[in-house]
Amino acid sequence: MYFLDKLKNINGCDWHLIVTVCEHNDETEKNIWDLKPDAEIRLVENKGYDILPFLNVLKSVNLDDYDYVLKLHTKGIRDNIINLNGIPFYGIFWPSRLVDSMLYSEEIFNCNLQILDSNEYGMVSDSFFTIPLMNYPEDTYMLDALKSQLNIKSDYNYFCAGSMFLIKTSILKRLSDFNVNDENKWHTGAVATIYHVIERIFTILTDDEGYKIYKVPMF
Repeated sequence: MYFLDKLKNINGCDWHLIVTVCEHNDETEKNIWDLKPDAEIRLVENKGYDILPFLNVLKSVNLDDYDYVLKLHTKGIRDNIINLNGIPFYGIFWPSRLVDSMLYSEEIFNCNLQILDSNEYGMVSDSFFTIPLMNYPEDTYMLDALKSQLNIKSDYNYFCAGSMFLIKTSILKRLSDFNVNDENKWHTGAVATIYHVIERIFTILTDDEGYKIYKVPMF
């Protein structure tokens, strides 16, 4: 019900809801259709974190039919404290903050939408979790390899940790042609996978297309 309550804050626009799930749940699906009768619920393999299902959705729709894409997903609760931007957090702070930066209220959603209506900004992400690239493989040589494959020249060095954002659909077109063929050739460790690399690429693609990233301030 958490996401359904947040999605109620989408207003003032026509929108299409696509939900990917790893298993069917009659009650959950009924609640989704009660909110949005034309919602699509797609059964996907539990693989590739939130990134692979998102890529597959991009490939399955005509992106020209949409102006913007709002990407949300469930995220596990952390039982350990992590310091980020000098502030310790744990539990549900990470996922709830990312979702709230997009959909805390109708006013927040409409503000984000108006920002993207300008020609200046191409992506809206949370200020707290838009962080600098680090020294992990997915931030360095693996990222360089993907940038080369996608013909990206930008040196933008921040990414949205947690990959929840609102973005101009046109920015995603290069990714809709990208195929994760042999993911094992990208894998170098427990977290350094092609999916972690793609998590870094959304902000960089936005900059490469000539747009700024608007970072929603803490509230």
